[in-house]
Amino acid sequence: MKNNLFKITTAGMLALSLGACSGNKTPEPAATATPEPTAEAAETGTGVYLVWNNSGETVTDLYVYENGSSDKGENYAGNGLREFKSVEITKADVPADTSFTLEFTTASGYTGKFETLHVEETPISLLAEDALTGATQIAFGDPTLTAEYVIYNQTGEAVKELYLYEEGTDKGENLAGDGMADGKNLTVTREGAASEVGDNTYHLEFVTESGYEGAFETLHFEKAPISLIAEDAKTGATAISFTAPDAESEYTIYNVTCEKVTDLYLYETGSDDKGDNFAADGFADGDFIVLGSRESAYTARKHVYTLEFTTESGYTGTFDTLHFEVAPISLIAEDAKTGATAISFSKPN
Repeated sequence: MKNNLFKITTAGMLALSLGACSGNKTPEPAATATPEPTAEAAETGTGVYLVWNNSGETVTDLYVYENGSSDKGENYAGNGLREFKSVEITKADVPADTSFTLEFTTASGYTGKFETLHVEETPISLLAEDALTGATQIAFGDPTLTAEYVIYNQTGEAVKELYLYEEGTDKGENLAGDGMADGKNLTVTREGAASEVGDNTYHLEFVTESGYEGAFETLHFEKAPISLIAEDAKTGATAISFTAPDAESEYTIYNVTCEKVTDLYLYETGSDDKGDNFAADGFADGDFIVLGSRESAYTARKHVYTLEFTTESGYTGTFDTLHFEVAPISLIAEDAKTGATAISFSKPN
């Protein structure tokens, strides 16, 4: 206590002494330091991304993570995000200037990445590889989705009435027209904004020439093959099957090049693997080879093949828009061509 009092007294005496030296002038107030301005708290925001799978297949991996991060975090695809399904991804209370990377991988191995996703609220569509118009694999906004049903008549008779309509609406057009023969197929599409059609349910019903009727009332908005089943082939009450009949391709290839063919390949267009050389043992002029395969008609319809050959003299020919079908094909001599195409869909005389 004595020490504190001494300090106070000394300070008082000093003040009096200063007053006497200044001729009793009022002392100037002591300068005070200007406080540094305090930094404002950084602005934050919440990103909400409604991601729609419009890739044409199941998405197995889906990540949204901060640019530069080595940790991608949660896989938002879970056990698989099916086509036309969506998942909402929220990034809460992050700096407003944060940029995210959106990255996805499909079941086939196709990958997509977008590295400048901002903190915002927006729907996003993951695009199919064959739907790209540039390098970007996503699109912003409510995407338009297209359902596709390839309907196969496997009833054993002609179908005279066929309807596919949304629950609670009019049946609409008879899709069978003048009659859909047994073994024929028909592709039916429906489309709309993702926010409106994702949970739609459709009714499919048909009547055959003999009067047999079939219906399925819980058809979802999707892409699928549908077989109309014969009454005596049903294993339960359902008159349809989500399968397609098998289809066969058979190409009878004739060598009419006037020389031996040393290389002959038939492979899916765009593939890096040409597969077997079907002329490895030599394919003589005037001979023919039969190549073919069998698979589901639903997947086969999407195949496009390249037929490529080289003759002994080094002359080469290529045709890269061959479909899954049964057809004769003649390999044409170079001087017999009437255009750029080195094959003809005909059997030699």
